[in-house]
Amino acid sequence: MGYAHWILVLLMTVAGFAGGLANHLSGTGTENGEPSSSRIFATNMLISLVAAFTTPLFLSLAKSSLVADLLKTAGPGQLFSADIFIFFGFCLVAAFSARVFVQNLTNVVLNLKREQKALRSEVEVIESDVTDLNAEIQSAPDASAGTDETPAPSSKRFVASTGLEPQEHYMLMALVSRPFTWRSVAGVRKELGLSRETAALVLEGLVARQLVDSKPSRSSGNSLYRITAAGRAALGLSPLTGSETSGPDDKG
Repeated sequence: MGYAHWILVLLMTVAGFAGGLANHLSGTGTENGEPSSSRIFATNMLISLVAAFTTPLFLSLAKSSLVADLLKTAGPGQLFSADIFIFFGFCLVAAFSARVFVQNLTNVVLNLKREQKALRSEVEVIESDVTDLNAEIQSAPDASAGTDETPAPSSKRFVASTGLEPQEHYMLMALVSRPFTWRSVAGVRKELGLSRETAALVLEGLVARQLVDSKPSRSSGNSLYRITAAGRAALGLSPLTGSETSGPDDKG
C-alpha cells in the first residue's frame, strides 16, 4: 500500500477507537445503560473498529467517489483535500453507531446478493425463451402450407362440451393454428399471455391426456409441443389430411 492508503487506514483506526470510546461512555453499547465490564468494552471497541473499516464499502455502495478522490489527490509531501475530514466524519459516525451500522450494511449487501441472483435467474429464463423462439421460428413451415378448418389463434371461445378447462382450450387453439410446427413454451405463453410455469403445466397436462405430443429441442433440450389428432378431435375439428408427423422438425 502507498502513502495515501496508510493515511486512510490510520484515520479509520483513530475513528474506530474514538467512536468506540464515545459509544461506551454514552452507554449505547451496554446492557440497559449499565456500566459494562472490560470484556464488553473490548467487544464494543472491536465492533467500532470493524464499522470504521467498512466505511469505504458503505461509500462504494452509495456510489460515492470520496475514497477514490482522496487517493488520487494525496501523495508524499502533498496535503489531502478537505474531503479527508468528511471521510473521517463518516468513519466516526460508523464507529459510534457500530452495531446498527454494521447490521444495516450487512442487510444491504445480502439484499444486493439476492437481487443479483434473481436477475441472473431472469436472464437465464430470457435466454431460454430466445433459444426456444429461434427453434420455433426455424421449424415453422412456409406460409403457403395452409391448414384446413383452423380457427383464428386469437379466438377465446370456450366450448363446454369438450370437457376441457379454459386454459387447455386456449392452448389447443394456439397449437392448432400451426399444426405442423413444434411450438415452444416461450412461444405459446407469449401468445396466450400466460406465465412460463402455467404454460408448461397446461402443456404437460395435455401431453398426459395424449392431446399434445412433446419432444426435446435439439438446440436447447427444452420441450417442444404439437397438437395430436386427438387434440383436434377435442376441439371438434376433423383430422388433418396427411400424416400428423410429416411436419418440419426444429432446426436449432
